Amino acid sequence: MKLAAGLVAFAAAASPQGDADDNRACHNQTAGYLDTLVAGSYVTNGFFDCFRTHDQIVEFLDTLQTKHPTVVTRHDVSTTFEGRVIRGYKVANGKNAKAIYVQAAQHAREWASTAGAVYALAATLDALTNNKPNPVDNYNLIVVPVVNIDSYIKTWTTSNRYIRVSANGVDLNRNWPSPYWNADHQPPGSDAYPGKFILSEPETAGIHTWLQANVATIDGGVDIHSNAASVLYPFGDTVVNPVEPYLSKYYVLGKAVQTAIADVGGSYDLAQRLYLTYGNFRDYTFRNYTKPGLTIEVDGVDFVVPVSTIRQVGKEVYAGLTAYSSAAVLFNGGAVPTTAAPPTTTKPAC
Repeated sequence: MKLAAGLVAFAAAASPQGDADDNRACHNQTAGYLDTLVAGSYVTNGFFDCFRTHDQIVEFLDTLQTKHPTVVTRHDVSTTFEGRVIRGYKVANGKNAKAIYVQAAQHAREWASTAGAVYALAATLDALTNNKPNPVDNYNLIVVPVVNIDSYIKTWTTSNRYIRVSANGVDLNRNWPSPYWNADHQPPGSDAYPGKFILSEPETAGIHTWLQANVATIDGGVDIHSNAASVLYPFGDTVVNPVEPYLSKYYVLGKAVQTAIADVGGSYDLAQRLYLTYGNFRDYTFRNYTKPGLTIEVDGVDFVVPVSTIRQVGKEVYAGLTAYSSAAVLFNGGAVPTTAAPPTTTKPAC
């Protein structure tokens, strides 16, 4: 991120306390966007002029599913602490037997991660309509736009725009299985509290159960966060590297994603970790399924960013997922690359 540009963008962003109200005003200005949806140009729709509530996200994606009933299907993946359904949307072209699982907003305050995930799904449908390259060329795409629904809603309805943890006070991205789980002994009340035990939370336990039930058809997992402008591969919970050939395969895959993002104007680092994170999703994906788990940390000066950044972040996520889909074919059975992996970089916590 360029500091000067970042300061300008931050100045244009809403304050944390006023962010939801500013976006509600944007909602009023873009009312009727569902009536103007045109296949092949969904990403130009007014939906992406604002950050959206969970209800609006579901309504938008349900509408796309209705418009493309043979391409988009809905799947109940899990439930939240407060009993809400965590829904995923599968985009399929009828040719692929396997899929890539993508999720966003394990941390409620990371609205940009959800916006990027929804944009990527819409862009995939646009590309299918327009016969352009897209993630579904290689794998079906399953997108869960919001994992931490309960707290995501609270970022819209309470004064705490910066809620990170679940409604049960757990950092969901510390609750996944790991041999180093809670190695830093985070206490209850911490923003990184991992819960009472591995998969203690309905959100993570349900997703784990769903992935286990679909293990034969899931060939990779991508976890979208904000705002460190980084592509991260395992391991995040130890300085020990994945064994070869996986370390080299990960570097090739990560480099492909990083390059694709750069091609649409993004500037992302490629690393194994920002800092040690115990119980994260990408490590879980690799250790449990030997599939390419990856974290995409979208760019941003803060968790509160201006609406003008939505489409650029969306383009970056879409480009990254398209490259990931292609590179995952190599990871899951292609030739062994020989390129050495780069050193790990360290960035501020997100």
